[in-house]
Order: sequence, then C-alpha cells, then structure tokens
Amino acid sequence: MKTKPDADNTELDRDFEPLRVALALGALALGLLFGMH
Repeated sequence: MKTKPDADNTELDRDFEPLRVALALGALALGLLFGMH
C-alpha cells in the first residue's frame, strides 16, 4: 500500500477498483476453466 496517499492517487484507486475486481474474477474463472481441462 502507499505510505502517503495523494488526492489524485486515491481518486485513481477508486476509479480502478471495479476494474481490478473484474480482472481478478476473470483471471480466477480462466484458471478454473484451464484447471479442469
């Protein structure tokens, strides 16, 4: 985590949080799919 959060950084983090979650879920789904085969 960041030691000193700037206003811009926190705004960017808030904007990218859903994207990060979506990417994590997508990677997990892909891992499960490839793990089954």
